[in-house]
Amino acid sequence: MYYDAPWDKSLKTMTYAVVAFFVLETIVIAIALFLTASQMTAQFITFLVVVCNIVILLFSYLYAPQGFLIDETGISIERKVAPVRIEMGSIQRVTRIERDRFMKSSRTFGNGGLFGYYGSFRNKELGSFKIYATHRDYGVLIAADKNFVVTPDRPDEFVEVVTSYVS
Repeated sequence: MYYDAPWDKSLKTMTYAVVAFFVLETIVIAIALFLTASQMTAQFITFLVVVCNIVILLFSYLYAPQGFLIDETGISIERKVAPVRIEMGSIQRVTRIERDRFMKSSRTFGNGGLFGYYGSFRNKELGSFKIYATHRDYGVLIAADKNFVVTPDRPDEFVEVVTSYVS
């Protein structure tokens, strides 16, 4: 069974703002450099800025959660590259959780709002956990060999389906 990963308003705003910022930043840097530096230097630095921005956007997009696929053997967190697999045999419990249980967390390594919220996070209640989210209003905690927080479009149904496989 497949579940979408819908973007909340905050994620849309953040992603669009960052993309707009990168475009504006490139234009401003290019203009400033072409007015003050040699043409060769201006072209080189503008090229570097463009490449860095594209790399950041590309990697953020490719690793962002796209959806969640459940089958009898496990849960697949769908991404454009390197999908994450959680085997059913490793899942101890799955529960719906509210925003305050996972959003007040420290990011130890990950992305906090460009195409998604994903990576390694930590807070007092959940300890260390991996998050693959596109929505901040609700989540599903998957307690397995590690803790995972995901945000499928139909969280209650998602919990029921996974629980039916785990039981």
